[in-house]
Amino acid sequence: MTNAEIKAIAHRVLQSSLASRGLDRIEVRVESDDVDEPKLFVDASMKPEAGSLGGGVTSGALHALSTALLEAGEMRFPYLRLRYPDEDVADAGASRG
Repeated sequence: MTNAEIKAIAHRVLQSSLASRGLDRIEVRVESDDVDEPKLFVDASMKPEAGSLGGGVTSGALHALSTALLEAGEMRFPYLRLRYPDEDVADAGASRG
């Protein structure tokens, strides 16, 4: 699947589960890991007024996204990260490992 197709699915799925909780925008990118396997990353940027979401909301959004992408033919697992405006960018990159 193309990034545009993945982003369209991610937007549809995450809008339904995160829009009322402060979703601002979605970014999709593919990066290679240490053995050159492509990994799919989906960043959901939250609005400044969005509070931290509980694990149930986050895992539910990830499950819905993963299921929708798999049903559309995307075999890579989506690594979903919620990004907050006050997040330290240097720490966020390091946590991806």
